[in-house]
Amino acid sequence: FKPEFLNRIDEIVLFHPLSRDTQVKIVEKMLSDLAKRLGAQNVRLAFSAAVKQKIIDEAFDPEYGARPLKRYIQRAIETFVARAIIRSEIVPNVYYTLDVQGEGFGFVRD
Repeated sequence: FKPEFLNRIDEIVLFHPLSRDTQVKIVEKMLSDLAKRLGAQNVRLAFSAAVKQKIIDEAFDPEYGARPLKRYIQRAIETFVARAIIRSEIVPNVYYTLDVQGEGFGFVRD
């Protein structure tokens, strides 16, 4: 790099790959935020450990960190839940758990 460019850098920050435990915590935080948003609409939803594992297995990328996790949750989970709400498969104020069923997701009424 040219000296002009290097002089503009304040400090170098090294990022280490996220551990599996950290990945789980990030997914749990994202799903908790989603559950709170749904709760404001009287939709009561929890997520199984299998769902969290599926999200990490299918979306985590060591190169990009947690960013793909958020996109996957929006694309796969939020879309699935929204379609279920539109089709009235989810009744307000009834507790459900989202679980892995086959290759996709399904609801278990608690």
